[in-house]
Amino acid sequence: MKKIKQCFRWCLVLLCLLFGVNLGQAAISDGSALAGGSSQAGELFLNVWDATAATSYALDLGTTLPTFYASKASTTVWTLDSAFTAWAGTADTLTFNVAANNSYVGKNSSADGLLLSGLTGTPNTYNVNMTTIAALQNSISARAQALNVASGDTTNYAANLSAVTTDTSNAAYFDDPFWGTTLGITSYSGSATVRNGGTDETLDLVYIHGPGGTVKANTQAIVEILAGNLVLNTSAATLTWIPAPLTVVPIPGAVWLFLTGLLATLRLQKRQASSKLA
Repeated sequence: MKKIKQCFRWCLVLLCLLFGVNLGQAAISDGSALAGGSSQAGELFLNVWDATAATSYALDLGTTLPTFYASKASTTVWTLDSAFTAWAGTADTLTFNVAANNSYVGKNSSADGLLLSGLTGTPNTYNVNMTTIAALQNSISARAQALNVASGDTTNYAANLSAVTTDTSNAAYFDDPFWGTTLGITSYSGSATVRNGGTDETLDLVYIHGPGGTVKANTQAIVEILAGNLVLNTSAATLTWIPAPLTVVPIPGAVWLFLTGLLATLRLQKRQASSKLA
């Protein structure tokens, strides 16, 4: 029965690929400035790679960078579609990452930035200025555009792109030289793995943006590692952002002792004042 289900999954993938890479005619908003005033905020998009099967999957998460950032303190769950479950039902290790660009607002806006995933627990360094931001934004935008071209739709932002790619020479393939596990950034750990023979890895999300106002090429960017983790659950076919719980800082004993003494002093003063009035 298990072999029959796996055969069915692969048949579904092959049928989809037979009629083109696209599995859902739609486009990712790449967040760049477009002619004609049609620019809009960039959307988060997911990339998943099965190196053993030489197959990659991409999904437009349908959430813009500003919207996600505004709700980062709340849990967000994205449900992956049949294009994912059709080939991800095997036991192969999967590698995944997420990104978004938001350069359409212009370099003098504090919303001019990008979102990068980074392997949780990896000491990635972020010494970023406005020139670096622009280069990273171009890389993310180019990746989104490659996925759009592969899907056959470059303008329908209302729907959510979903694509499976087996052509390793296509720019939409996960391990393209300008993307891959590093997101196209030299020596960067931008991806996590699941079903890797050990504990599933998770991703940090890093929001990098300009300070706003008049900026120069060497102006330092603001780097914010969001409190939480991004988790890919292959069994449930979900991607979940889990914000870190609020940290309760315990009050030291010396502070409690001081407060207790202060309250006792105030009570004594109140009693003495009452006695004088009597």
